[in-house]
Amino acid sequence: MIGSSYDLIVIGSGPSGLMGAIAAARNDLRVLVLERMPKVGLKLLASGGGRCNLCNTLPEEEFIAAFGRQGRFMQPALRAMGSAELRAFFQTLNVPTQEEAHKVFPVSGGAESVLDALLKECRELKVEIRTNCEATAIPKEGGVQTAEARIPSKAVLLASGGKGYATLGGSASGYGLAHRAGHEIVDPVPADVPLLIHERWAKELSGVAVTGANLRIGLKGFPKAGTTGDLLFTHQGLTGPVVLNSSGAVAEKFNTIEAVPIIIDFAPGLNDWRKAGGNKSIANALRPWIPSALTKSLCRLIDIDPNAPVSKLSEKKSVLLTEQINQCRLTATGTEGFKKAMVTRGGIALTGIAPNTLESKLQPGLYFAGEALNLDGPCGGFNLQWAFSSGHLAGQHISEAL
Repeated sequence: MIGSSYDLIVIGSGPSGLMGAIAAARNDLRVLVLERMPKVGLKLLASGGGRCNLCNTLPEEEFIAAFGRQGRFMQPALRAMGSAELRAFFQTLNVPTQEEAHKVFPVSGGAESVLDALLKECRELKVEIRTNCEATAIPKEGGVQTAEARIPSKAVLLASGGKGYATLGGSASGYGLAHRAGHEIVDPVPADVPLLIHERWAKELSGVAVTGANLRIGLKGFPKAGTTGDLLFTHQGLTGPVVLNSSGAVAEKFNTIEAVPIIIDFAPGLNDWRKAGGNKSIANALRPWIPSALTKSLCRLIDIDPNAPVSKLSEKKSVLLTEQINQCRLTATGTEGFKKAMVTRGGIALTGIAPNTLESKLQPGLYFAGEALNLDGPCGGFNLQWAFSSGHLAGQHISEAL
């Protein structure tokens, strides 16, 4: 629209929205950011437990594979701004970063430094930000409709995020905007979220942590290799990285079945623990591999006294206990929902979006970025990297198009 008040309106002030605004404003576009919440970047402040895991330095192919079969869609965005470019970007904003096992954090140790730097850059580029302002439609004739008026613009970037953490701004509003613009929405489900477990004995272990457990979904079509990481029992079930990274796939199955079997190996590579046991109690002999509280619970399931010496344990009972440790079967009955979900699985279907520009194939001038799209990855900086990279790519192409 010639004569528009703004070149670009960004819907959402999360990492993808702010990055898109900065990329466009650096190319001299006049940018307006609309945020429905009273404050900006609330979910960013909570990311990584407040530490803000900005990105992940895995090679591109491994990074893409972590997002599953649709991960290839991200390639243009990652090539425009990968982890190295993202770290360099924040260095220019005086936010140095440090790497910890492929995870990248601000040296400050807090997400506040990241958000403050992004907002400072927005101010210097004269990006206008309006809070308590919710978009209600994206008209084909251009601009954004709010409850008060239609704000004209030449382009719109929808970076509204997912449904997780409603108190921090998560909502389905972006899906509605995209759907009314003609885009298909894949039913959103919670991801990176704790699981609810049926078995009472597991809930009684609340607070017990297991390092390096392997979890797989006990249904056809899921990888037998599963995923490996730390696990934590809760009063409702399970959490920890290995659980969170599997939760989106589990949540999807709840659309068709009421309970999902999961199989946990609490001690991958467990060797012949009985040899060194001797007169030690079973619980003490297994302590190098799993916590005593867990051993005691597993023993009770098969009627073994965990305080009995290993030397008194029969071969049959030993096999049964080892099976319980390496192939423990539990039943997931639900998740803790969007109120605890760090990420949303599902959202705006990728088929309606051009990966090289992130522009809508259905409505010219409408672009997308971040978690609102049907792409989600595991914990560890994957989702924030996608948010920043996609925001940057969209902002760059909007600048070129205008």
